Amino acid sequence: MLTKKQHMLLSYIKNYIEENGFSPTFEEMKEHQSLKSKSSISNLLKELEKKEYITMLPLQKRAIIIRKKETYQVQEDENNLKFLPVYAKNLNTLKTSFPIASFVLDPKKQYFGLTEHDFIYKNLNIKPNDFLIFEKTNQAQDKDIFLFYDNKQKIELDFYSKNDIRKPIGILKIKMESYV
Repeated sequence: MLTKKQHMLLSYIKNYIEENGFSPTFEEMKEHQSLKSKSSISNLLKELEKKEYITMLPLQKRAIIIRKKETYQVQEDENNLKFLPVYAKNLNTLKTSFPIASFVLDPKKQYFGLTEHDFIYKNLNIKPNDFLIFEKTNQAQDKDIFLFYDNKQKIELDFYSKNDIRKPIGILKIKMESYV
């Protein structure tokens, strides 16, 4: 159950993302809520994340993801299938969940899927609309294929190097080709 302030903030974030394609800043949320400090916004966001209404990507600006409480968490059914959250575009839109056999993924790690992207990498044989599964992490090893936000808050895919200053969101684990 959300408090009135939590509900107002969540509605504002949802509308802002729909209109702009990315989440508002702490300053914008503070002004909208008529609050005096950013720490008040931080506390509200932590509660929304704890209640599984949003995800705040670590070390990223404007990186709040609205999620559906019942589909975001990786869930496992009686057939040993896990259901991964699947996002589209810039990780702002939760599209669906995707079933995958439990033994394929490390149970100690978090994963998410990405579709409707614009990545084209001939040397990796990645084409637009291939379904990509990432391990959620903010660390990468040399030569990992990793997902990150560029300076315009657009997600990009590239090889990681040990001197890289770009902050990983996830590491590519599985690629499934689209036949569309």
